[in-house]
Amino acid sequence: MSPIDRKFMYEHQKELSSAADFLHKELARAKIQVLQSKVKFGQVRVYCTFGFLSLHEFLYPGYVWNRFPKWLMKLDFHLLGPITHQLSRILIPVQERWYRRSYKKAVEKFPEVRESILEGADFPELLRGLE
Repeated sequence: MSPIDRKFMYEHQKELSSAADFLHKELARAKIQVLQSKVKFGQVRVYCTFGFLSLHEFLYPGYVWNRFPKWLMKLDFHLLGPITHQLSRILIPVQERWYRRSYKKAVEKFPEVRESILEGADFPELLRGLE
């Protein structure tokens, strides 16, 4: 599929949007920070990051504003931050497997837009073999 295939986009808009929402929810379940999910140029785009730098990021993935009181925010960044950063090294491989599993489920659930889901992936190297 070409990057901009307007006919395909209009015919499959519902499936593309549903796939983006599905991936957003699936990835968030594994505490993967989903920054944004959308359909752009006929591709499903889900922008995300692995790991976490603070306790707040782990408890409230995707929140822009810190929900902790100021004292806990300072404690989190200065004392707990280095500890949670080390713990995220353990979590990242688990999240990478979940990422692959989520994309596999999305491709199985929305086979008509399979190519669009895989082409727009943030980390295509984790999806090798699904194509």
